[in-house]
Amino acid sequence: MRYAAFALLSVCVAAQETEEEFAYARKSLVHSLMNQYRYAEAEKTARTLLAKAEAKLPPEALEIGRLQSAIRECITLLRQGGSDEALRLAASALRIISKHTGAGSAESMNALVELANVHSGRFEFDVSVRMLEGFIEERQRVEGGDPQPMHRAQLELAAAHYTAGAYGKAKRAGERAVSFAESRFGVESPEVAYALTPLSFSLALLGESDAARKAFSRSLAIRETKLGPRHRLTIASMNNLATHYSASGEFAKARELFERANAARTELLGPDNPDNAIGLHNLGHLLHHSGDFAGARVKFTEAMELRRKTIGAESYLYATAQAELARTLWRLNELSAAREHAEQALAVFQRLLSPEHGHNVNTLGLLAAILAAQGHNDSAFRAAAEAATRWITMTRLSAQTVPERLALAVKDPLTESGLGLATALAVTGSDVDKRDALDLWTRSRALVLDEMSARQKALNRAASPEAEALRVKMIAARSRVVSLALNGGPGLAEAKAERDGAEAAYAEQNRDTRLALRRARIGIDEVARQLKPGNVLVAYALAKRDSFSEARMAAFILQGGKAVPVMVPIGPVTEVNRLVKRWREAISIAASDPQRAGIRAETSAREAGAALRRIVYDPIAPYAGKATRVFLVAEGLLQLVNFNALPAPDGRYLIDSGPLLELA
Repeated sequence: MRYAAFALLSVCVAAQETEEEFAYARKSLVHSLMNQYRYAEAEKTARTLLAKAEAKLPPEALEIGRLQSAIRECITLLRQGGSDEALRLAASALRIISKHTGAGSAESMNALVELANVHSGRFEFDVSVRMLEGFIEERQRVEGGDPQPMHRAQLELAAAHYTAGAYGKAKRAGERAVSFAESRFGVESPEVAYALTPLSFSLALLGESDAARKAFSRSLAIRETKLGPRHRLTIASMNNLATHYSASGEFAKARELFERANAARTELLGPDNPDNAIGLHNLGHLLHHSGDFAGARVKFTEAMELRRKTIGAESYLYATAQAELARTLWRLNELSAAREHAEQALAVFQRLLSPEHGHNVNTLGLLAAILAAQGHNDSAFRAAAEAATRWITMTRLSAQTVPERLALAVKDPLTESGLGLATALAVTGSDVDKRDALDLWTRSRALVLDEMSARQKALNRAASPEAEALRVKMIAARSRVVSLALNGGPGLAEAKAERDGAEAAYAEQNRDTRLALRRARIGIDEVARQLKPGNVLVAYALAKRDSFSEARMAAFILQGGKAVPVMVPIGPVTEVNRLVKRWREAISIAASDPQRAGIRAETSAREAGAALRRIVYDPIAPYAGKATRVFLVAEGLLQLVNFNALPAPDGRYLIDSGPLLELA
């Protein structure tokens, strides 16, 4: 069948002379392949047609713009939607199509929406939202006409707000999209089901779980009625509702829906289509998170085998299935097999993706955990530290570019990056390990908040038009690096060089950015140089070997004049937090009404404070006792503790009997 399609293509292309013949080939070949989910073949076919069209048709013929749009759609579906090429193709397609059909035509308006979508894929949400809002405002002034472009623009606007983390705006845009679809297409129309999708996800992330479930369910009911149970959009709605059930802990309902979706997809696409692995993945994740690791292993193995047969063992999608299988085997304590699969998946990710990509970071962190479970602590520490380094790089870069809500919602670095495992291993590791672990904690602390602060200061400070132009250029360069790092595509090294130049140029004009760039380079060497003899730095850190073990606290102790820290274990984080709360509550009671509280309340507060001191300060006291100043870098609830006010063993307080303790 595939051979026949390419044979037909070669015959058609050889004879093509007119724009109509190119249009026929595009519809019959490219769109046919896309409808079969064969996006890579569709892209290759469209590129062949475009090259022929550019050679045979007048410059900027309408069909050239349409072929550019088709290629852009293919590469978007192949996860390259934010690439420079996607932007170039979308912009060119809009220009050509508008030139031939008019700026107000339905086809032109669809092309504009597609260009806005590309900007969203590049994390350029401001540009995307401005384009879409301008388009919607303009269309609202026009009576009648095709409602589909307006419908699409409203959907894309809701999606852009959602992707940017502005869930309140996404909810309002989704509600407007639903209302518009109901009025123009009917309350049970497929368009309403489309509009309900971004609204549903926004409601879920705003905590409106019941409303989200109703919206997900309504979308599915419409599609089952209007499109049938085996339509790809109906299957998507099944997966959306199942995912919502899974996030709510309703695993039985989620599993039933996932299995229905998988059966429908297999019937729609046939048993050997690689997209069937999506459903296997969904079930595997559900089973894994519900604790059925044996069942998850079966589903991830099936997904991996299907992708091996259909798209090859060197593909990105095969590696994702292999990484998930490795994670499940790790939980089943089948460590040798888990390590083999993790190493193979990591090799593919490192070849195809940027070092800072989430798949590289998470898989490297997983490999570190497996190595630690096997007792290979040296190798495990190196892998965990490298994963944490990459996580810090991408998190800082993302915080410079993405909206504040997304930046502040960065996942816990303990379990997502390898930082917690590196800290846990460093406690009993070498001096080099301890030094490297402290360096990681130094560079990871408050990095998102630092970048948010620097960004806000840059916005608030009055700037000349020249400086503002440099700032805009810097933001665009940073966005391009993030897009390439997260989405893939060539040119990452060049983009980083361009970003570095843009940052340097703007830093010359802006003191806050200059200081922010300097802070981003601060590590243990800079900290050690600032510590004078007699000074001690105590940095509390969280150590966690994996996502299912208990978090513990450790303390780095760096004495002035020394380059290597000491590490001491503190104890379980839950116990530290319990003692902090107990002490604060006891102090609150004693201070609320001293006359009525009396000696008993004061005694209770001293006992609670002494218990807290024994666990968080006594282990570091031998290293800090002779110091003149101790700088404390607290973590978690310890940030609420005034260490100087803790009772000392001799009946006084630490401020009376020890060195000056300063929160840094």
